[in-house]
Amino acid sequence: MNTQRAFYALISAAMLSFAAAPSASAIVYNINATPTILVDTAQGPIYFSTDFVKTTGTGVINPFLSIQESPTESGYNLDAGVNDTKRNGQFTRTQRVSDLQVVNINGIDYYSFLIDINESATSAASKISLDTLKIYTSSGLQTSVASLIANATLQIDFDSLNDNTILYDYKANSGSGEGDIAFIVPTSLFADANSTDFFFLYQEFGGFGVQYRSEAGFEETRHAGDITFVPIPETNALMPILAVLGVVVAGPFVRRCFHP
Repeated sequence: MNTQRAFYALISAAMLSFAAAPSASAIVYNINATPTILVDTAQGPIYFSTDFVKTTGTGVINPFLSIQESPTESGYNLDAGVNDTKRNGQFTRTQRVSDLQVVNINGIDYYSFLIDINESATSAASKISLDTLKIYTSSGLQTSVASLIANATLQIDFDSLNDNTILYDYKANSGSGEGDIAFIVPTSLFADANSTDFFFLYQEFGGFGVQYRSEAGFEETRHAGDITFVPIPETNALMPILAVLGVVVAGPFVRRCFHP
């Protein structure tokens, strides 16, 4: 009987410990295993998917942000070119809100974007992590990171609620110009922005560790209003349990701090 009571006491203690655990601060998603995911932010949802109708051809991509560096890379679409951006003024360039493209899904309007990942197709170097994504708008043109942070409005912060990471294996869809990861954000989140406001995107890749470092070609982002997006999840079913496991398993290894 004492053994039985001890067993139940142990189970109860474990359950109480789990219930009292602090909110998870690191969530890791494998977008190859779950092709469409919802990432919650303090501003609203961002949906990411590898399950959409893809376009082909380098000319079709026509990116406004191109980043390339190893083992990590980051950058803003500032015309002046900062961090690890490439082809500044041509394929890394300032945009306006009026340049954004809208896709309607289930009666809701979203701004849509497409990331073209260009990593090695070999198994040893095919993986990469998306570690940070931020979107800013500004009524005035910003030409430096300092002026952007000081004067622009932060509309979306991928990590505002949790330390989120998306893992992607390029072998699943290799080939420059095809487009790999689409993401959409509700247009309603930009309610305070005018069509003439400037639009700035910041991204970080490769910060999850050696296996997911950035290598090879450009990571390019463009507008993607022409994509056909699959139905999106209404809730993020991964968060209640896997988010906590992410802290326990992945937390000690996550990660990096590039720029604000």
